[in-house]
Amino acid sequence: AGSCRPEIIDAFLAEATDSLDECEGLRNAFHGLGCGTSSSVPPPQFADAFGGGAALSAGGPKERRTHGHGHHKNPLHRRQSLRRYRKRRKECCGSLKRQHRGSCDGGDPRTKEHAYALFLLLVSCCSFVRTAIRRYGCHVLPESAGCVLAGAVAAALLLDDHLARVHFDDHVFLRVLLPPVVFEMALNIDKAALRRHAPIVLLFAVAGTLLSTAVAAVVVKIGSDRLSSAAAGGLPWVDAGMFAALISSVDGVATLGVLQSLGVDETDTLYVVIFGEGLLNDGAAVVLFETLVGFADDAAVADGAALRRACAEFVVVFCGSAALGWASAFFCVTYFRICNNFPTMLPRALGACAEASAFFAWGALPYFLCDKIMLSGIVAIVVAGVIMDERVLGGSTAADDDALGRPRVDLLSYLGRRYMHLSLETVSTLMETAVFGYLGVFMFSSRFHWRADLIALGIAGCLISRAIMVAALSFLWNGWGKIRRRARAASRRCDDDDDAGEGSTQFVAINGRTQFVLWFSGLRGAMSFAMVENIPMYDVVSGKGSRFKPELKAMTSASIFVTIFFFGGGAFHLLRFLGFSEGDNVGGGGGEAPKDRSGGTKYDGGEIVDAGTSGEDDGPPQKVASQKKTTAGDTRQRHRQSIKQ
Repeated sequence: AGSCRPEIIDAFLAEATDSLDECEGLRNAFHGLGCGTSSSVPPPQFADAFGGGAALSAGGPKERRTHGHGHHKNPLHRRQSLRRYRKRRKECCGSLKRQHRGSCDGGDPRTKEHAYALFLLLVSCCSFVRTAIRRYGCHVLPESAGCVLAGAVAAALLLDDHLARVHFDDHVFLRVLLPPVVFEMALNIDKAALRRHAPIVLLFAVAGTLLSTAVAAVVVKIGSDRLSSAAAGGLPWVDAGMFAALISSVDGVATLGVLQSLGVDETDTLYVVIFGEGLLNDGAAVVLFETLVGFADDAAVADGAALRRACAEFVVVFCGSAALGWASAFFCVTYFRICNNFPTMLPRALGACAEASAFFAWGALPYFLCDKIMLSGIVAIVVAGVIMDERVLGGSTAADDDALGRPRVDLLSYLGRRYMHLSLETVSTLMETAVFGYLGVFMFSSRFHWRADLIALGIAGCLISRAIMVAALSFLWNGWGKIRRRARAASRRCDDDDDAGEGSTQFVAINGRTQFVLWFSGLRGAMSFAMVENIPMYDVVSGKGSRFKPELKAMTSASIFVTIFFFGGGAFHLLRFLGFSEGDNVGGGGGEAPKDRSGGTKYDGGEIVDAGTSGEDDGPPQKVASQKKTTAGDTRQRHRQSIKQ
């Protein structure tokens, strides 16, 4: 950086991992040195670097020493040191400003044009890879892993100087690539199945994220203290917590694709839990991560009051985001109801396009509003998408009634729904392809600190925390089900009325096979990498930020690679081995659920038990059969196929 001393630049840029970190380091150096202010005293860390030493510090030892006529010597020496400091600081600040203006404030327009062209070429290559994997039935390599591999190959073919000028832009990922994917998932999930499994989905998405974060933080912190050398040092609690929070964000896209290829219905418990957890887990992980980033400060004290404030902030952000999503969906429904009361003068096709455009605008609105007021846009857009699908699209099915038997309400025309679904699915597929290709370009940078001990601990913490979380919450869920069945059985024995069992609800128990698949489906994706990009670099003057950002990036990249390639690649063979063979009905579809060998009714990858019966006193669980020949999930699949055709 020109005339700045190397020790000054190294203090701010030594831990930079890409061009974005370099820009952040330049800004920290500019403000840390007092550039643009009237301060005449440098930070104590850089007094010697500017040649003044202790004479530049007010009240220093040289200023306090006076011997006779030397009373005027030290003030003169101090004034000379200050003049020399101001001159060198001015030169250094000018150099930092020119460097930041040339590299960070817009930069060379040709570099951006080249980056956009390479990005579009990468998306085209990833689309070709996805098509080849799907056409030739390559079950060892998931589509997401193929896109990551294509991005990694593209990064290897690029020259280092070209790759150094670009970086993983988390703003592009969070504001352009992610919202269409999340909104499309919120619309496509079966709402009747989501309501039936809402307690267990919320349990895994919210409580599971908190438990998984706590376990992973303990594993990484204790392991790094024991395995790391004295020179390298272990991770602080705050850094271990930030890594644990970002690595708790799961992405079960590969597992869901395998379940679909094996014929598992969208209303099955296994499918709905993986789908629902992936929707809400990202929002919970982001809120928790942002809360922990506030503790990345040398002056922060993690006492009881700070933890209570952090918990309160988590609850406020999560609930506030959900409330904003509900409000946006409410106004969307009101808007379309008002529009349906007035005749339109537009042609049919143009009116359908206007309907689809308005629907997209209302869907994206809560995401960007939350971004402005520091809430979670993911939680808001999921809540809005679920409500808009039921209240505006009528559940997105072709049935006359919804899953609860209520009259279907369609506020969009048939042509408008077709335009909306086709456009959203096209954009979502394109963005999902771009996300994984974009991730592969930046995952394996040579500027990360690839410490074998921390990488092994990161992968171990990722897998161990997921296993403990699934086992613990499944144990609690199944225990709660047993208590409910016993309470129901006791009430029925005390009451001779034949109608005492009416109103009982179905309880879905999670067996060992389902628990193993839930653990295996905990893939990590681009959301984890976007969060690690948001960790601030350490500022030696303010004491804020993380000193271990290069190590955290390497740990995150290794965890993503292992889960996507090994777990995602082995999902097909694992599910076939566990009995999820192609063409088999795993439950939740039309007709009766298949019988388990133990005599219980196997349903949704587990066992569905009537809460009004007790397996111990009243014999085997009651069999639950659907009264309709066609479920909402089957109708939805046929509706999508007709749209594609």
